[in-house]
Amino acid sequence: GFTMSEAPWQFRLLAQIRIPMLMFVVIPLSFLMWVFKISRGWLRMHLQRYFPSLYASKSTHADRVAKIVAQLKEWNADGRKKKLRTSRANWQSMSTRLMSNKQGCHLINVGHLNHILDYNPVEGTITVEPMVTFGEATEFLMPKGKCLECHIEMESITVGGASMGFGLETNSHRIGFFQETVVEYEIITPDAKVRKISAESDPELFYA
Repeated sequence: GFTMSEAPWQFRLLAQIRIPMLMFVVIPLSFLMWVFKISRGWLRMHLQRYFPSLYASKSTHADRVAKIVAQLKEWNADGRKKKLRTSRANWQSMSTRLMSNKQGCHLINVGHLNHILDYNPVEGTITVEPMVTFGEATEFLMPKGKCLECHIEMESITVGGASMGFGLETNSHRIGFFQETVVEYEIITPDAKVRKISAESDPELFYA
C-alpha cells in the first residue's frame, strides 16, 4: 500500500503545513473564485435581459463548439496517438485524486462552454452548455420560480459532469439520476461531427 515515506517531498511538505495552507491560501482563493463566478453569472443574466443583441450566448454557441471540433480534428490528423481528456485541472473538479492523471493525453479545452443558452417555460426545459454549474443554473431559475427536477446539492458541480457521472440527490429515489431528466444532448463524436441526440432520434446512443 501507499505510505507517506513513498510520497514526493512536495506532498509531504504540504501535509505538514496543511492547516495554515487551508486557512490562509485555499479558503481565501476559494472565496475569490466564488465571487468571480457569482459576478460573472449576474453580469451575463443582466446583459441577456437588457442587451440581448449585444450578448447573445445562444447565437455564439456554434462558434464555441467549433473550437472543440477544431481540437478534435487536430487529434485525428495526428493519428489519434493519445487518449482524449479534458484540460480541466483535477483541483477544479470533484475528484479525490491528489495529482493529475492526464500526462501524455491529448487535452481538449472545454472551459469556455459555460453559458446558459435557453429557457422554455412551456416545455419546462433549460438548455445549458456542459460547464454550467448547478449554482449558476439555480441563480438563473430561482427568479422564475423554478428549479431543476434533480438538483445536486453542490453548487460547483457542472451539469455536464453530473449527466455523465450518475448525479443523484435526495429525491432521486423518486425521479432517478440527473441524466434521467435530460431530454436531449448535443455531442461531438471522435471524428469531429456535431450531433444532437434524444431518446427518439437515437435511443441506443442516448441511453448508452
